Amino acid sequence: MSYVQFDVEGMSCHNCVNAIDTALLKIEGVHSVQVDLEKGTVTIDYDGSKTDESALSLAIELQGFDVIE
Repeated sequence: MSYVQFDVEGMSCHNCVNAIDTALLKIEGVHSVQVDLEKGTVTIDYDGSKTDESALSLAIELQGFDVIE
């Protein structure tokens, strides 16, 4: 299992959390997602043999948020 934490801008409410959770959990290999509105972070546990950080980052960006690298 792999782990990544992204700094994400543009999250402001629980609808944002739900949008990110839903998008990421649809990706094969994603085991869990934790969104922290206060810190502006998204933490993901995933199977690195089924997906990668770029796919996860893209899924967040496609929901209208900015992933800060």
